[in-house]
Amino acid sequence: MSDQYKEMKKHLHATDEEVKTLHIENQDLKDHVRKLEAESGKMQEDINNLEQYGRRECLEFRGLS
Repeated sequence: MSDQYKEMKKHLHATDEEVKTLHIENQDLKDHVRKLEAESGKMQEDINNLEQYGRRECLEFRGLS
C-alpha cells in the first residue's frame, strides 16, 4: 500500500508541474493573441484610411459650370 501511495503522490506531483507549465504557456499564448489582434486592428484601420484617401484621388466631376 505504501508503494502505491508513493506512486500516486509522484504521479500527482508530475501532473501538477505539467499543469503549471501549461498554464504559463497558455497565458503567454493569450498575450500573444491579444498583441496580434491589436496589430491586426491597427493594420485594418490603416488599410481603410489608405483606401479612403486613394478613392479621393479618383473623384471626377462632370457638368459643373
